[in-house]
Amino acid sequence: MFELLLLLFFLHWFGDFVCQTRWMADNKSKHLGALTLHVSIYSLVLLTGVVFYQALLSLIRQDIYWPPLTPILGFVGVNFVLHWLTDITTSQFTKYFWAKEDIHKFFATIGFDQLIHQVCLVVTARIFLS
Repeated sequence: MFELLLLLFFLHWFGDFVCQTRWMADNKSKHLGALTLHVSIYSLVLLTGVVFYQALLSLIRQDIYWPPLTPILGFVGVNFVLHWLTDITTSQFTKYFWAKEDIHKFFATIGFDQLIHQVCLVVTARIFLS
């Protein structure tokens, strides 16, 4: 489970920061389309990474069956919803603090946003992937 959590944290960073364009970051607090595109790409990163990880584990264990996709899809689907709900909320706060030039509260909110995402990943991984 430890290796899976490390992978999930890496995938989270990659999907939430590296794959998020400036346009998505600037517009996800104003346009649901930008937010939904961001979370869709994030979820695709999660899906790809977890499927690859599970397939690799099957090869290492020499299982004759592919891992079932249903729990993986459940994990990704629930995280899509949780990530979307978190970002629609926290992006309103970050937009406000940025406009007020309150950089401390802006970054504190981003940090709290990341904490929420990480807790969601850990809890849903325990439910769907263990």
